[in-house]
Amino acid sequence: MKLAGVSSRPAPGPATSASPASLDEEGLQPGSTLGLIDVKTIEEDDPDAARKLKLRIGIKARSTADVDVQDVVIQVFFYDVLDGEHVVQTDAQVSSQWVTPPADWSEDGIEILEVGYLQAKLEQASDEDFPQESREYLGYIVRVYYRNDLQDVRADPVRLLSLFPPPLQVEN
Repeated sequence: MKLAGVSSRPAPGPATSASPASLDEEGLQPGSTLGLIDVKTIEEDDPDAARKLKLRIGIKARSTADVDVQDVVIQVFFYDVLDGEHVVQTDAQVSSQWVTPPADWSEDGIEILEVGYLQAKLEQASDEDFPQESREYLGYIVRVYYRNDLQDVRADPVRLLSLFPPPLQVEN
């Protein structure tokens, strides 16, 4: 399994690209093997950080699926607003871990991934000739691929999907 995109290079409630009416009886996209069942943003206090949070991402496998973890790719991208106007991928420190490793979807068909976002406080610039850029957290996109095909995607705010649409297949 690859946690592609869970890096510093590539939100109150979860948002999804699919309406609840388009999900099947298992709560997944019709025809998909894996899907996102819940994405929660948890704010964390850290006096040394400008912003610290983690995403708690629930990923469910179809009950009839025998998931080959080598064929799973999960991409998590955080975005910031730069100088109040440009949406860019974050430069924050990003980390990830499975809540109950190993992630294999064999027990109850649900695995939880936590992805952290830590934006350090800006140091006071000592040289006024080199002003520092202003960054503010905007949101995230989570994509799940299985056997190179897009299974599900979530974004908060949803407009990130129009700015950065997910490819239907994993890009190498």
